[in-house]
Amino acid sequence: MSKFDELIEKLKAVDYREKKQFLEYLVRVAEHNKHQFSQTDKDALLNYIYEEVENMLKVIPATASYKDKDQIFACEDFLLGIVMHLYDSPAKLPQDKLLKIKALTELVN
Repeated sequence: MSKFDELIEKLKAVDYREKKQFLEYLVRVAEHNKHQFSQTDKDALLNYIYEEVENMLKVIPATASYKDKDQIFACEDFLLGIVMHLYDSPAKLPQDKLLKIKALTELVN
C-alpha cells in the first residue's frame, strides 16, 4: 500500500483549484526525493496521474470558462512535472500512456 493512497482518494473528490495545490506540493516532494520513493508510491502516483490525464482530455473541451480551464492547465503542468521527476526519461513511459500525455499537451497548447 502506498503512503499516497489516502491523499489520492481525497483528491478525486476536489476541484481543480485544490488539486493544483496538492500537485504543486507533490512536484516539490518529487523534485527533492525522487530517488527515495518506493516503487509502490511511484506506481500509485503514476496511476493517479494517468487517470487525471484521461479525465482532463474529456473535461477541457467541455469547460466553457477560461478561468476554469486555467486551473486545469495548471494541474496539467504539475502532473507533467511529477512524471518528469519520477521517470528519468520519457522513453521509459509506457507507449499508451505517453500518447495520452502527448494528446493532453497538444490540447492544452
